[in-house]
Amino acid sequence: MYYPTIFISNQEFRSSDNDSYDTKIVNGIHLKYRKELKKDLIIIDSEKVFLFAHVNVAYRGKIKKLSDNIEKLYSEFSVSIESFHWGFLFLYNFDDDSFKCYNDPFGIYPLFINRKDTFFNLSNDFDELVNGFNDVSFNKNAIHDYFLFNYTLKSRTIFNEINQFEGGSIFSGKNEEFKIRKSFSLGNYIFQKNNSGIDEMKERLAKHITSNIDENKKTKIPLTGGFDTKVILSLALENKLNFDSYTFGTPLSNDTKAARKISDQLGIKNTFYNSYEYFENKIEEDLLGFLRAAPNAPIIQTLLQYKMMNNEIQNTNLITGKMGGELIVGPILLSQLITTKAAAVITKSKKVNLKKELNSIISDIGIINEDNFNEHSEEYISLIDSYNDGNEENKKVIEFLLNETYAKFFGTVFCNVFASSNMINPFIDLHFLNMLFNSKYSITNKRVFSNAPLGHFKSRRFYPKIIQKSHPEILKSAMDRGYNLEDFLHWYKYPKPILNYVKRKVQGKKTTPELNYMSLLNNKLYKLTKDSALFELNIINQSRLDELILQLKNNNISSFHYQKLIQLFVLDLLAKKYAQKIKCK
Repeated sequence: MYYPTIFISNQEFRSSDNDSYDTKIVNGIHLKYRKELKKDLIIIDSEKVFLFAHVNVAYRGKIKKLSDNIEKLYSEFSVSIESFHWGFLFLYNFDDDSFKCYNDPFGIYPLFINRKDTFFNLSNDFDELVNGFNDVSFNKNAIHDYFLFNYTLKSRTIFNEINQFEGGSIFSGKNEEFKIRKSFSLGNYIFQKNNSGIDEMKERLAKHITSNIDENKKTKIPLTGGFDTKVILSLALENKLNFDSYTFGTPLSNDTKAARKISDQLGIKNTFYNSYEYFENKIEEDLLGFLRAAPNAPIIQTLLQYKMMNNEIQNTNLITGKMGGELIVGPILLSQLITTKAAAVITKSKKVNLKKELNSIISDIGIINEDNFNEHSEEYISLIDSYNDGNEENKKVIEFLLNETYAKFFGTVFCNVFASSNMINPFIDLHFLNMLFNSKYSITNKRVFSNAPLGHFKSRRFYPKIIQKSHPEILKSAMDRGYNLEDFLHWYKYPKPILNYVKRKVQGKKTTPELNYMSLLNNKLYKLTKDSALFELNIINQSRLDELILQLKNNNISSFHYQKLIQLFVLDLLAKKYAQKIKCK
């Protein structure tokens, strides 16, 4: 499958397959895009302003209504910004020969830039940008990001020569002078006062879904036993969307069992994809395909399954509830995949303790050279401590989740599906978030990063309240735990989910005899060599690495350290992929 590559440059940028592209040149600016993308792009050439955009369906509609007054977009970044859920706009002003390029406020759309002297190359395709270089070098801070947070932070990428647009950024140019700046603050917007209630929040979620449906695509909903799925499902049924569902994973998982029960109860078609069977004979091939789409964000646990989904499900409106739980109930640290202990430290600890606590996490990771990190830790912290300014309840946590976790972790999902599917995520909506964080369900004054959900029951009531007003039948549908959403509507029913939680806490998580598809990589981990450029950086503790590989062979490695081994393996794979380009500095 093709990658929906776009280039914007003030020089001709030759790709590996020029015949697959169309090109427009606007006063020396080359705009190059895959031919298959044309139907999804907006290109408006007016007397005063030229517009080139790739954005979500709802925002396309807003822009087209402005077609006779398109210069308004050039002067006002915030025009219809509540409808701007993913994408970018490039505008050229003929009056003064200047341009602006800005991305969505969340930074979910991948946009990377390389600048050197008076030239720039901008693209949504990290891989093609790298291939345009004679040489690149690893960004050591970004590699530390990757092991601490599971993705690179701020505008960093794994290579020094390429930066990523942060959400709400503008890149502008005039007379061979260029600058990039962050011009929209999510925090300032979502925390401004709003007195809306549950009815308005439900309507906003529904509007986000219905306004972004591409009528030329089928609609599918990933079905699980979780809270967010239930809201998506209830809104789809209330609005009479024509859809079916799918579930991926293993046959005996709680999500799979719950999905089967829900589809039977509601008469919804559900297709199950067995991830282990799918990857059994082709995991390396699909891993390389996954990394082709998102080489700057190479966390693959759970996310690699989206490569399978993209191969199996084509041309769809994909309605997902990603990040709903983290923003409504609050982040937890059970798996340390979506959010990590380092994220808790950088957003919640006192500034004077940051160095000590991050050093402690580096020690826990084990395969990172502690002396090397400690030597540069003050500089490293100074680059990310904006998430630690002040003590504003959980506002910095929320900003981190939206600016970093959504853009970088779930951005990897977006990069792997947006060639063929239209991803719709109603929970990541400026207007909805503004209402949510001003409501009684907000996590701003609750304890977050806690493994214990008991303190979040009031926030969990948000889910049944929404469903009660949209499709009440969903309240009684199966979940991936021993209660249903109806139990959160009445205080006298709270003992049921509380006792269920205590039972699971005491008994521990039951394991099933099923095979995890990630185990298919174990033979690769056993044979992990140390001959790539990654091991020339003095970042990896090679003796500790040997110990962890031995633990893996003996089947006594922790899930946390197994995750770190997988991360190292993927970085090493990238180092070998770009071996002819990488120069160690």
